[in-house]
Amino acid sequence: MFAPASWTSAVAQSPAVTAAANALAQAGSNLAQAEASLALLDAQMAKLTVYAPMDGVILTRSVEPGEFVQPGAIALSMADLSQLTITVYVPEDRYGEISLGQQASVSVDSFPGATFQAQVTYISDQAEFTPRNVQTVEGRSSTVYAVKLKVNDPGGKLKPGMPADVVFGDK
Repeated sequence: MFAPASWTSAVAQSPAVTAAANALAQAGSNLAQAEASLALLDAQMAKLTVYAPMDGVILTRSVEPGEFVQPGAIALSMADLSQLTITVYVPEDRYGEISLGQQASVSVDSFPGATFQAQVTYISDQAEFTPRNVQTVEGRSSTVYAVKLKVNDPGGKLKPGMPADVVFGDK
């Protein structure tokens, strides 16, 4: 059976239908506001997560979980132990014997008899005085050139800060 058009019009104008339509519109508005609040909270939580700039190993932790960290302060120190480098200082009179790409062997006290292969990746173009950590006063007074080598350590034995001896191969 069909209802007369006057009944349909009367039902559409009914206060209950109008109230229900208004409630539906209000619920839709509340949903949109809740979704916006959720998106804001997600954005704020994302700012609280610290992401490492690389794959690596944490070497030192300067703060404990839950502590406040000042902007610009160092919280963690990390290193990519698969990309080890060593910097050596070559005396001025030996500077001409080193070239980019030259092979060298590296040995450390921790592994007697073991040598690690390295390759020259950087040679400073400016002389400098020997760094302070050189043991003798005579050695600290001469000028040297910094040479950086990439060390091949597939076994992951070497660690940052290990003292090492470097022997350069032929050019």
